Amino acid sequence: MLSKKKVIVSLIINALIFLITVGIFVSYFFEEPNILIRNGFESLRYFTTDSNVLAALISLVIVVCDILILKKKISTLPTAVILLKFVSTVCVMVTFSVTVCYLLPIYGPFVIGKSLFIVHVSTPLMAFFSFLLLENTRRIRIGEMFLPLIPILIYGAVYYYATQILGEANGGWRDFYAFGRSGNFLLMVFIIILCSVAISVLTAVFYNLAVKAAAKKQRSAPESTNTPSES
Repeated sequence: MLSKKKVIVSLIINALIFLITVGIFVSYFFEEPNILIRNGFESLRYFTTDSNVLAALISLVIVVCDILILKKKISTLPTAVILLKFVSTVCVMVTFSVTVCYLLPIYGPFVIGKSLFIVHVSTPLMAFFSFLLLENTRRIRIGEMFLPLIPILIYGAVYYYATQILGEANGGWRDFYAFGRSGNFLLMVFIIILCSVAISVLTAVFYNLAVKAAAKKQRSAPESTNTPSES
């Protein structure tokens, strides 16, 4: 059971994630944000945009659920919603990790400048900490820990086809993530997948620890309330 305070803070943070992401995405259709993204439709080629849009949509679902909880229409977040938030959180954390550990050394501060700071850094961290600290209602089972790999692998397959099989000359994409920069594209993809597995499992482990801590605190609350204070 989530406390009223947690529900309210979760509502605010998830509403911010949704509104900020929608604002940035819509702006892509009216201005050229940077040298990599020329318009809104082209931005959908990037995992950054896809993961942030997914996180925004799930955040909107969380907002609706939080309102229903405050109105006492439901008692807690549904399991499906928690799992969807887990998937979207891992996806944006993959974006964050790739940006900081891989893209930043290649492209420099450009990748965390202006609106890119929001989609590469602040939104992923907001989603991560809201998931761990405010939406910790049920444990994530071992089998569920790998659910985030589904959208990641789907995007990876599309990226490989568009850049390596079809190619930019034939209407595909250029290798804007520079996976072929090392001369071994598939090795880089394998490393990214391994990192995605690690991020997914670690996020689930941290979340489960947060659920355990919240449950322990809730169990001890009545005891501390009934315990007379010492003079």
